Amino acid sequence: MNDIGEIITRWQKDCFSWDINVNSNKSYYQSAKDALSEREAISSNPLDIDPKIREQMELSNQYVSIHLYPDNGIGSYEVFHYSLVAAILEMEEILKDH
Repeated sequence: MNDIGEIITRWQKDCFSWDINVNSNKSYYQSAKDALSEREAISSNPLDIDPKIREQMELSNQYVSIHLYPDNGIGSYEVFHYSLVAAILEMEEILKDH
């Protein structure tokens, strides 16, 4: 398993663009549940979040998202979670498969 610092360093080198948001919804006094609902309202597709992870995000009021554009021009990937470390590791798995 890679160290989180190594993963971030690799993303900085190998990816076109990426961002990590941790509880940015709280800056607007918004719950994780409301932030997810708002995000779905402006999206043309429902968010692809495992129902158990979404439930834990809402219960814990923790909102973590990573949005990454690989340097291959194919598109982007987005991960939602209640744990920053778990979100980073999930994104790493997605990138390994693509």
